[in-house]
Amino acid sequence: MAASKPSVSSAARNFFADELTQIEEKTQALLAIEEALNDVEKIYDRVAIARQKLEALGVKPREVERALDLSGTAQKIFRQSTPPKPTLESEEHQETHPEHFNNW
Repeated sequence: MAASKPSVSSAARNFFADELTQIEEKTQALLAIEEALNDVEKIYDRVAIARQKLEALGVKPREVERALDLSGTAQKIFRQSTPPKPTLESEEHQETHPEHFNNW
């Protein structure tokens, strides 16, 4: 007697199809969050570079905050900005987009 394959019910197929769809949607949402966080990290780096340039010119951080009338989020980013660590990516970015670094 040959062993027969157990049949998978339509309900089970639908259940697993729904589960797979949910996993795919969650994965896409997580990837979107990761991309947004990478963008935020780049913003912090750009703010830190600009802040360094201003401080080198003798401008105090409080003067910048007052002059720009920063909102709560922008103020938090500005206050938490620290000089970025040089990375290959930032060096490549500087080479490919010098306008982001030479506008002072």
